[in-house]
Amino acid sequence: MLGLFSAAAGGWVCARIAPGTPAPQWLAAIVIVLGALMAVPAVMPTDPARGGARPADATMSDAMNHARQPTWVALLNPLVGAAGVLLGAGLRRKG
Repeated sequence: MLGLFSAAAGGWVCARIAPGTPAPQWLAAIVIVLGALMAVPAVMPTDPARGGARPADATMSDAMNHARQPTWVALLNPLVGAAGVLLGAGLRRKG
């Protein structure tokens, strides 16, 4: 949710700075490209030894160091960001 609201704010600012231009669409495209690049590590195969339930004696620090972002989140984030940018730009154009 925070990403959607942040992207909408960015789209609103972009439309305010450059009214009547395709700048918000370019920003949405940049968000998709950079988001896709950021998703590559989450999609790449990982160490086969990792996975499964963590040991009961693992500390919180160990758990955080070995955490992985779910693949669906990594793939959905750029789309949510681009939609937020376009939504925010649309709010600026209506208002």
